[in-house]
Amino acid sequence: MMKLKALRFNPSTSSVLSFQRAAVSSTRNFWSASRCLNQVSVSNSEVSSSNNNSFLLSRSKPKLTVTKFNKPFSDRKQVLFERYEAIFSQSPAILVVQYINLPAESWTELRHKLKIECHGAEATVLKGGIAAAVVRGTPLDRMKFLFTGSVFTISWPIASQSPTYVNTIGKCPGEFVLPAEIKKALEIVSSYSQKLIPLGGMVDNALLTHKMIKDYTNTPSQHELLSQVVGILQNPASSLTRTLNHIPSRLVNVLKNMHQQ
Repeated sequence: MMKLKALRFNPSTSSVLSFQRAAVSSTRNFWSASRCLNQVSVSNSEVSSSNNNSFLLSRSKPKLTVTKFNKPFSDRKQVLFERYEAIFSQSPAILVVQYINLPAESWTELRHKLKIECHGAEATVLKGGIAAAVVRGTPLDRMKFLFTGSVFTISWPIASQSPTYVNTIGKCPGEFVLPAEIKKALEIVSSYSQKLIPLGGMVDNALLTHKMIKDYTNTPSQHELLSQVVGILQNPASSLTRTLNHIPSRLVNVLKNMHQQ
């Protein structure tokens, strides 16, 4: 029987060294690539966290992350929490409105009107418990009493507050004037008779009732106030001018009478 000899591989010293060099080089490349990826991921996380922090409410209490039964928020509740916090932190005013049996087609119409006629205003239906958790320990803490029952908010995102904002029909409403936009939003809400009831809201971190918000919308704008001040300041000057202009004519009349006598 023929015996098969086992074949052995006897690598030379040069081949072993070249293999080791290649292994070391590939290892170095791997770790350098890993460091680059880690740096990129860290920088991306820092950017995303800084972007998120720019739309966070200032808090005197830790952010609530559990339910009243001490269970962690579900993914859906966390998404709603972040969405509500972004709305409350970005908008200069929040109007809270109660809705009663509003049909779906009316919702669509309402949202469209607010977008077009109120400088990009948005209507957002609230989950009262989550909304109350969002404002807990913030300057808006007292708003939680409005988050009962079926309510929604009217707010203005940052993009809609720009004078160059273009609405969904391609028109630029121009300068964003908050009292005027709130007034138009309340007029739209009132057109739905008993289906929508304004409860109040927040303007510049101040909690206001519905009546107070209406009074706020009727206050003169800064331009109107300046015009009134200028008018008040001009009245004494114009009166003095008329008086001084009248003196020479009176003097002439007196001299004429004296000459005739």
